Amino acid sequence: MWAYLVVSAAVCGVLLVAVRRVGVRASGDEGRLFALPSRGRRASSFARAVVLSVGIWALSMVLSWFVEAFVPVLAIPLRAAASDSGGGFGAAVAGIVSGCVIAPLFEESWLRGVGLPGLVSCGMPFAAANAVQALVFGALHHSPAQMLTAVVSGLMLGLLARRVSSIVPRILAHAIVNSPLPSMALSALLGSLYAYSLLDLLGYRTPAALENSSFATFLAVVCGLGVLCCATGLIPSAHGRRREDSPREH
Repeated sequence: MWAYLVVSAAVCGVLLVAVRRVGVRASGDEGRLFALPSRGRRASSFARAVVLSVGIWALSMVLSWFVEAFVPVLAIPLRAAASDSGGGFGAAVAGIVSGCVIAPLFEESWLRGVGLPGLVSCGMPFAAANAVQALVFGALHHSPAQMLTAVVSGLMLGLLARRVSSIVPRILAHAIVNSPLPSMALSALLGSLYAYSLLDLLGYRTPAALENSSFATFLAVVCGLGVLCCATGLIPSAHGRRREDSPREH
């Protein structure tokens, strides 16, 4: 795990230096890769990112449950990888740093900071460019089930890139999705309303669980919350409408 972390950090650093040296103009204010949103849009941009990250996480949990319940063979490689990953405090720290720092920096910088606006600037329609980067994002993951949820996440983050010019809020959203924070927040929110917790989505992995009306309702609520959060995070605003074609400008 630590070797993977060091190599990932080195590759990420080299590629980011290459962006600066070659002069790639990525999405972001004035074409700078890590420019913050303008002061007038900063609060709304980060709020969008946080709300969207919760929605992506909730939808990913529901999608993972359906894959596990109805097509369990797709999740076998993921389970095998998890069982071989080891344990201990060091592995946990390395996993958090990799998932919440290295991966968001690398993937947002290249896929949606450089790749997405680059494809659009070459004349590709935004919908097609967004699909391409989401498929590449999915291919970077380790099992069919994880790839499927990653493609959905990539599409949502690509839509956020169309709404928010700065890459920094998108890195934050990506880091939150990869962290345990959404699980903790949603568990606290729903725990007092339902007899199930979000961890039960990982425990009741059989189609028969849907016969339990309480569990089916809980699953629907989590899905609905995910859709609501994603819609809220991606809703167009006055600033967002002017952002619609900005990847072409950069």
